[in-house]
Amino acid sequence: MKKIQILISALLCLLPVLAHAEITDIRPDQNIGVYRQSETVSFRLTRNSADSETVSYVLEDMDGTVRYSGKNTVSGEDAVLEIGILKSGWYRLKIYENGNEIPIFASATVLPSTGTPAKNSPFSGMLVGQYGVSEDRKADFSEALHKVGVNRVRDAALWCRAEYDYQALEPNIAALANGGNEQLLTVDLQSQIAEEIGYNGNLFEVYRMYRNLAARFSDEVSAWEVINEPDINSAFSADIYSAYYKAAALGIENAGADKIKSFGGMCSPVNTFSDILMQNDVMTYADYYNAHTHRDASGKGYDALAGSILSRSKRMSALHGENQPVWVTESGLRMQVDENELPSAEILREQAIYLTTSFAESIGKYGMNNHFWFLMRHYIEEGREFGTASKNCMTYPGYLAFANLSYRLGEAKPIGEMSARGDVVGYFFNTGDGDAAILWKKTEGESYVQLSCENGAEVTDVFGITEIKRAMPANGIVNLKVTSDPLIVRFDG
Repeated sequence: MKKIQILISALLCLLPVLAHAEITDIRPDQNIGVYRQSETVSFRLTRNSADSETVSYVLEDMDGTVRYSGKNTVSGEDAVLEIGILKSGWYRLKIYENGNEIPIFASATVLPSTGTPAKNSPFSGMLVGQYGVSEDRKADFSEALHKVGVNRVRDAALWCRAEYDYQALEPNIAALANGGNEQLLTVDLQSQIAEEIGYNGNLFEVYRMYRNLAARFSDEVSAWEVINEPDINSAFSADIYSAYYKAAALGIENAGADKIKSFGGMCSPVNTFSDILMQNDVMTYADYYNAHTHRDASGKGYDALAGSILSRSKRMSALHGENQPVWVTESGLRMQVDENELPSAEILREQAIYLTTSFAESIGKYGMNNHFWFLMRHYIEEGREFGTASKNCMTYPGYLAFANLSYRLGEAKPIGEMSARGDVVGYFFNTGDGDAAILWKKTEGESYVQLSCENGAEVTDVFGITEIKRAMPANGIVNLKVTSDPLIVRFDG
C-alpha cells in the first residue's frame, strides 16, 4: 500500500501545473481614457496567457461608491474588457482575478452630454509632451485634451542653435496639431548646457533662430514664449535676458506669421528680476504679461488662488505696457503621493475642486485672459504630484472638472462676482449663448442661495456621476443648496 501511495505521488508530480492567466497591464482603448457619452468604454488587458478566464470588475465614483459592476470572459494575450455606455462622470476601474484586485490604477472620464467647448475660451492646459510623454502616447494625450475642451495647449521644446534638427520638435508639435489643439510653445534653454548648445551672446543668432522657428511652425503654433522662468536660469541676468528676449521677439515678428509672443513667466513673480525686465521695456515687445502661480494642497478642501500675484501682474502690465492681456501660463496644486506616486482620493478631490475654483477666481475675479492648468499629465517635482494623470497615463478626476468647465461655460466671458452671501462665493460668466455661474462654499456644511432666474437653470457638480438637475424658479427666484463642492449653473434664456 505504501508503495502505491509513493507511486501516485510521483505521478502527480509529473502532471502539468495549470497557472491562471495574470493581467500585467491595463490600458484604455481610446486615448488616455476620455470618452464621449456615445462611445463604448472599454479597456485592453495585457495578459501572460491566451487562455480564457472570467474577470469581475467594479467602477467606483470619486467617493468610492460602486456605480457599475459586472463579469466578462476575456481571452488572448491582448484581451478587451468591454464595459459599455456610461453616464457622464469619472470612474475608478478595479478588476479582480480569482477574487484578488489587480494592483494597477485605471480610470475613465466620460464627458458631459450638453454644452460645447468654445474655440476662444480661456480654459487652457500645459502638457510639455516633449519632456514627459512617450512617443506612442503623444497622440493619445492630444486627442484627450481636445475632447475635454482644452482651448490652448502650452508645450515646451529644448532649443539649441539656429541649425537645430527640427525632427526633435516636429513629432510633438504635429501630434498636438493633429488633435485640433491651438499651441503655445515655450522655447526653453537649460542653463546647465547653455554654454555648449545654447546662448553664446550672439543676439543675431537668437533673432535668426526664433524667426526660423516661427516660420517653420507658422501653421501649428499660434503663440510663442521665450525661456520658461528665466529668473532661475543661471545662464541669464535680467539685463542679458531682456536683450535675448527682444531679439527673439523681433525674430518671431519678422517671420511674417503674425503670432502672439511674450517673455517667460517668473518662478518668483515678485522679485528684482521681473522689475528689471520692466525697466528694460520688454512689454513693448510682448503681446501679453506672463504669470505663474502654484500652491500646496492644504488637505482642508477649498484653497484660495494666490490673487496677489495676479493683481500685481495686472498692475505691471498697466504701468509698463498698454494694459496688455495677462495670461496665467502655469497654475497648479502640489499634492502628496504614496509609494506608487498616487495621491489619495481626498487629495484628488481637492485637486478637482482647486482646478474649478482657481479658474473661476482667475478669470471671474482677477480678470485674467487665459489660464493654463499645470499639468495635464503626470509630473512629480520634489516628491509632489502636479499632474492630472497617473504615471501609467490614466486620468484623475481633474479631467472631468476641466471638461465641466469648458463644456458648460463656453466662452466664459466674466460678468461679475456675486454679492457677499456669507462664506458662499460665486462668479458669473457669459457662455456665448447664455449666462452661467460657478458657486461654492469656502467652509464645510451647506448654505442656500437665491438667484434671480426667470426660466430655470441646469445645475451640475464636478464629481462622480454629474447628473444634470433642473432648478425651477418660484416668483423669478431659484433656491440652490451650496456646499464646498462647486456647482456649475447654466441659466435658461
